[in-house]
Amino acid sequence: MRRDPEEAPEGYCESCGLPCIGVEYDEGIGPYEYFGSRGFHHDYVYRSNCCSALVLDSSPVCTECGKKEVYDCGLCFNCYVEEGAKC
Repeated sequence: MRRDPEEAPEGYCESCGLPCIGVEYDEGIGPYEYFGSRGFHHDYVYRSNCCSALVLDSSPVCTECGKKEVYDCGLCFNCYVEEGAKC
């Protein structure tokens, strides 16, 4: 069942880390036949409008150095250790 377009999630792209809006994609298998019964399978999911990746709630990029390996508090491990875990 298709979702309301106004309920599209907003967040951050898992691939590039930029803010994005979710776009609905159909990842279903399409037409099928099972013991003589024919049907069409839909599986609607939201993907980012820029890279077609998952839409995340928080940014996957470190706020200090820009690395894409966020550990905790929006920081990568190296920045987290340098900050002394002051989150």
